[in-house]
Amino acid sequence: MKKFLDFFESIVKTLITLVLIVVIIALVVNAIYPLGYRDEIEKNSNSMEISPYLVMALINIESKFDKNAVSDKGAMGLMQIKPDTAEWIAENMGMPYQHMSDLVTPAINIRMGCWYLNYLMKEYKDVNYALAAYNAGMGNLDEWIKNGLEIKEGDYSNIPFSETRHYIRKIRSQAKTYETLDKIYARKNEFFTYGIEAFNWVKSFVKDKVNK
Repeated sequence: MKKFLDFFESIVKTLITLVLIVVIIALVVNAIYPLGYRDEIEKNSNSMEISPYLVMALINIESKFDKNAVSDKGAMGLMQIKPDTAEWIAENMGMPYQHMSDLVTPAINIRMGCWYLNYLMKEYKDVNYALAAYNAGMGNLDEWIKNGLEIKEGDYSNIPFSETRHYIRKIRSQAKTYETLDKIYARKNEFFTYGIEAFNWVKSFVKDKVNK
């Protein structure tokens, strides 16, 4: 009986350790790859025919999902839109825009940001060029293209601004991570079921041993 109790104790300790590991991993992942305003992101990215994971990554890099974020250059909100750019976007979208304070409203900021990203995708026909324009500005990108810039998939070394090089690389990488995390999240009920089954197996095993 003592051997059995020792064995059972080791199983319980192992299960507790595994649960703690999963919780710690979940907390770390959530800190590195936070996610908020999912409904707004999915609604606007779908309507603009762009990847929601790209938008999630862009928001994480731009503002870390802080709706009140303001950069030293005056860009505001989740997708870090400058007030003058917001006026231009609103005019082209035909949407009401009263004041720069509107940019801290997630629904407005995400709608504008997704529209602008879609506009850049159509303008440059490539996600890397669109991200370069989002970060460095269309004026800079147009000048670089005029001087012979070519951005190849996975190779951003010839982009003049180091910030823009790192910006594109991080967003493309994080977009893939968000997609992977989304697939895992979609299967959370399946993982939960496995956990319940494992618990029931242990309970049944213990009951069987005790009855013996």
